[in-house]
Formats: sequence, structure tokens, C-alpha cells
Amino acid sequence: MIDAARPSLNRPARLSQDQHMCFSLAGEWYGVELPRIRSVQPWTAPTLIEGAPDYVPGIARLGTTRGPLVDLRIRFGLPPAAYGRSTVVAVMRVSLPGDSQSRTLGLIVDSVSDIQTVSESAIIPPPAHFSGIDLSFVRGVAPLRERMLILLCIDRILSYEELRPVFCAAEASHETPHRSVVSSAYRPYHS
Repeated sequence: MIDAARPSLNRPARLSQDQHMCFSLAGEWYGVELPRIRSVQPWTAPTLIEGAPDYVPGIARLGTTRGPLVDLRIRFGLPPAAYGRSTVVAVMRVSLPGDSQSRTLGLIVDSVSDIQTVSESAIIPPPAHFSGIDLSFVRGVAPLRERMLILLCIDRILSYEELRPVFCAAEASHETPHRSVVSSAYRPYHS
């Protein structure tokens, strides 16, 4: 697990807006501003929430709280993929337009590769022939060695109005004692 609060060998001690966590989706490389990322954790099956948008498979434990998981493949209109061993969840705090507080959620991505420093001067608008995701989700693109990094604007990708029922369900499940959240079919073995 990568913890955004702790420096590591592959991560500079000082976080800046120029640093981006890089991840893949359907063979393309995307970046999110590193200060927004709290941690990266393995995929775990979520609790389903009735009435959630199709790109939210449910809520899950995200560090010390519970929050919605957002499948970016589905949100971007990319072909869905089975969740596997390399699937990870990037845990982040977001302040969405229309919401008065910041909230925790998890972005489901195919894999996380590294952290890249991208200067503002290196960021260019996406090309006119750019295909794939909605351009309003894209802050810009940056050429990096052998790949093009698509820099995302998370605040434009998600809508508080769409996610409000999911955030409410996550808050309610967080306030409920753990033992009552576990399905009645689950009975740990006691001797």
C-alpha cells in the first residue's frame, strides 16, 4: 500500500502540485495530483448500494472510514474489466461542487505505476483528435518518455448530486457497529 502521508524510496518527501500518481485504464495512462491521494490499497469487494450510479459498484473500507468506490472505466465509458489481482483502489479526499465538506472515496483503476513530476509548462491541451473520455474530465496531457499522460480534473468527473445517496449510505454504515454490518450468513468459527 502506498501511503500519501509517508515518504518512501520512490517518492519525494515534499508533495507538490507538480507530482502526479500515474495509473492505467484500458491501456492508457492517467495522472491525478498526488496531494489528493491518501493511499493505494488492494481491491476488495464492496457492499452494494441500491440506487447508486452504474459507475459506483458500492462502498468499502477506505483506510479508517467507509466510502464509495468509483469505477473509472465505467465512468469514462470504457469497456468494463473484471477486477483482478492488479486492480487497485486509489483512496482520495475530494471536495465536489455542491457539497460543503470534503469526503473520502476510492477510484478503481487497473494498476498504479509510479509518481511523475510534471511541470505546468509541460502540460498541453488535449489534441483535437483526442478520442476516448469526455474532454471536460481532462486538465491536459503531458508527454512522458514513451507515453502520453492524461491529467485528470477529479472535480469535473464526479457529481455530488449523483453520489449523495452513496455518501449517505457510507456514513450510515460507518456509524453502525461492525458486527451488524456483516451478513447474518457469516459466522466466524469459535471453539
